[in-house]
Amino acid sequence: MNLSTDINDQELINKSLKSDADAYRLLVKRYQSRIASQMRRFSRDQLVVEELVQEVFVQAYLGLKRFSGRAPFIHWLGRIATRVGYRHWKVMKRKQDQDAYFTDQLLRKT
Repeated sequence: MNLSTDINDQELINKSLKSDADAYRLLVKRYQSRIASQMRRFSRDQLVVEELVQEVFVQAYLGLKRFSGRAPFIHWLGRIATRVGYRHWKVMKRKQDQDAYFTDQLLRKT
């Protein structure tokens, strides 16, 4: 019996909500590669992708009680991944703008 495929998502979610870490671990294992593929759209750096995937699953865990089950779990997870990815881009853009500003200020002083 292969637990990772024999138990459906809703059962794993229900167990996760009851603090069953193994159940959530199975959900992560089941969807980790699909979320990683999605996060590669936001960064080509493998370390960044891994951090983004981790952030997606942390956000999903924290919001698990809000999962309604009206759509498949992977769709809900994908929406979280999209928000995490766009937030990453926003932070990177802000950092680039700040770096450009400070570089410009340094060049003006010399």
